[in-house]
Amino acid sequence: MTMALCMNCGDIKWGAWCPCPNCRVASSGDQNLDIAFSDHCVSVEQLDLLGDIVRQIATHCDDSDLRFAAFLKYVERHPISQDDSRRLQYGKISFNLNASAVEKVDAILDKLAPPRPGTGPKRVYARKPMSRKFIVCMLIWILLTLALLIWRFL
Repeated sequence: MTMALCMNCGDIKWGAWCPCPNCRVASSGDQNLDIAFSDHCVSVEQLDLLGDIVRQIATHCDDSDLRFAAFLKYVERHPISQDDSRRLQYGKISFNLNASAVEKVDAILDKLAPPRPGTGPKRVYARKPMSRKFIVCMLIWILLTLALLIWRFL
């Protein structure tokens, strides 16, 4: 399964285009950008660090478009470490801001304290257990299939 960064709230979500379970925002609208911030291109540890940046930006800005622009500007300024074998291609990320938005983004980024690798909490990503309803439905399906096979061959 693909793990991806929610660029709205900073959580890790399943699937680049799936809605975030925390904030319900689906994606950025740019499929290439969504894939760029998934475990296809960036390690999970790097996604965690980028999520911390998104959360820090959110403490300084309420406007979602400005937060998104600030995050992209941060990524442009601070490339992912060179030891990651699956580096993000920042050349693909481009956006246009007017002069006042550039000043606001710069002001937000000046307030950030970038997290250092290894200092954040370790997160464990495990599959969610199957629901009881799903298990019951699967058992009923298996029993009906077996009953149909027995009826057909008797």
